Order: sequence, then structure tokens, then C-alpha cells
Amino acid sequence: MNPEIIQTQGWTLATCWNWDYQEAWDFQKKTVERVRETGEKWLIACSHPEVLTNGRGLQKAKKNQSFELQDFKVSAFPSLPIPFYQIERGGGLTFHHPGQLILYPIVKLHPQRLGLSSLVDNLLISTQSALEERGISDLDHKRDLLGLWKGSKKLASVGIAVDRMVTIHGLALNVEKFDSLKQKLAFLSPCGMGFETYTSVEEVTGRKLKPQDLMPEVTRRFFHAWE
Repeated sequence: MNPEIIQTQGWTLATCWNWDYQEAWDFQKKTVERVRETGEKWLIACSHPEVLTNGRGLQKAKKNQSFELQDFKVSAFPSLPIPFYQIERGGGLTFHHPGQLILYPIVKLHPQRLGLSSLVDNLLISTQSALEERGISDLDHKRDLLGLWKGSKKLASVGIAVDRMVTIHGLALNVEKFDSLKQKLAFLSPCGMGFETYTSVEEVTGRKLKPQDLMPEVTRRFFHAWE
């Protein structure tokens, strides 16, 4: 499956829905090499079939922070109900499904002009602003545990790796309900938290949306933040 690629607002935007995870991961790695050589800015917007990915490790509490997360040990689960990938991003276990909007920014960081924390903030703020425009209130991304939250429920997760100053992986926003996936994976703790922590835009609003519906609103804001 090949993504659709367009140029917009100084970026290259690649989109592909229900994209096989391995194919998308391979595409990301090739794009990392391209960005390292050219300095181009790429954003991949996509979704994946049901899949689990596991990063290098869970977020650690900093000074004056207090939270307890449950680590995932793949050796404790000889059989998982959906495909599993061990990958290079930060963070712990997470899940993907066709009802997510996934954003992978692939850009070259610069110590003075762009740091990783600024990139993460831009992703979260752009997503939050797009949802607020659709009437979703009381969203929060400034708390100890990284992500986009509505009260005690998590809407979006972030996990990014940096390969010789170029970013890979990104943000996953739960757009559509994923009840069947919750049932399959109820015994796991994505990002170290129980599955009951996670919600979706559909559950919050009561309206049926697809990832493709939100993609233009989120990406437009994300690109504008760089102008």
C-alpha cells in the first residue's frame, strides 16, 4: 500500500488509512534517512489495523511527581491476540486500531531552533485545539503523565524517538470507539494504565467520526505552528 503524498504549507504530507504497521514503519525509516539528507519536513497521517507496539520503557516520574505505572513484560505473555512489535520510540506498551488518527512527524531537530519538547507540545496543542473547535471542552495536555486528557480519561498518547537528530513515531488519537479491542486486551495495561483509562472522541461527543474527518483540522494547526 502506497501513501498519497502532497506538498502543503512547506511540508510533505503523506496519508494512508488502515496501513499495515510494518509497511508504515519501513516507510518512516526511509523517510528519516531522506530528512537527514535534505532537511525536508514530513508528516505522516494514517491509521493501522489492530496492533500492539512496545517502546523502550515507561515514563519515569520526575522530582515532585507521583504516579505509578504497570510495566509490560512480553515474556509474561507468550500469546497475544493481535500482532506485536518492539520498537525504538519512548514509552511503554500502546495499541493501534483503524479508528485512530496517527501522526508521525519526521523532522530534523536543532538545539537552538526546535527541541523535542516543543515538537510534542505542538502535536498536543494542535490536536486539542481541533477537538475544542468541535465542542469538546475540559481538555488538558499539561500534566505529569504525557498525553491528551479529558478528566481522568486519556484521548491521545505520544511516543517519539530521535535518530541522530531526526524524529520518528508520534501521536495516536482515539477517534472511533474500540470496544472489541478493549475486550481482547482487557488483561493489558497500555502506557502502564488499565484499559478503562482510555476513551475516544466518539465516546466523548456521542457523534460518529472517522480519523479522516479530523485529519485536516489537526494537520492545518500543526503546520501553522511552524510558520
